[in-house]
Amino acid sequence: MKKRLFLWFLIPALLLCGCRATDGLRTEPPAADEEILAAVRDLLPRAEEINRLFFFDGIPAEEGGLVDGAYTEVSRAFLAEWGFVDLASVRARVRAVYSEGATRDLFELAVDFSTEGGVRPAYLRDLTEKRDGRDVFVCLMVSDAGLHETFDTVVYDLLSITILQKSAGTARVSLSAVVTDADGHSQQRTRTLGLCRESDGWKLDTLSVMKYFEAPQ
Repeated sequence: MKKRLFLWFLIPALLLCGCRATDGLRTEPPAADEEILAAVRDLLPRAEEINRLFFFDGIPAEEGGLVDGAYTEVSRAFLAEWGFVDLASVRARVRAVYSEGATRDLFELAVDFSTEGGVRPAYLRDLTEKRDGRDVFVCLMVSDAGLHETFDTVVYDLLSITILQKSAGTARVSLSAVVTDADGHSQQRTRTLGLCRESDGWKLDTLSVMKYFEAPQ
């Protein structure tokens, strides 16, 4: 029980990146409320699509595809549907929604497992082969071990957004969410999310997945 509560508070704290650390250097006026609200309503549904790949549905393997140890070639139909080619293209899709820091958090948590001391193999990796003395990309591979673990299902109420703090380049918002764990227990929660404005627009500075809430008895 203590572990679950510890992770509930710890994970959101870890999933805030350092974007706002440089925001004090900005001299522009704060972003308009309408701009921030529009960004949240645009980004959260797109984040849900990304989250499903790494915390819920997983990335499918190609039946009868290339095998390299504990890895199998990613489904070619899936790659065509998502427009993925290699690991860099997966990261680019994540970066279209999440800030640089939040993207790094997602990959550490769900793809690279770099925080686990290399005990668990990476979820995704590129397969290359030597040709004329250089590495040539072959295909994207997915680990047979599957997803590391799944998170709680979160349904956000996009009409409940409250802006808590804003500046020219960052914002913090709160909104209501219904969170359901693997056992079907649901609770109404108020979630705080960070946003960061980068050169190509606003990004979520906090991973929108949630985990380990205290289930009702």
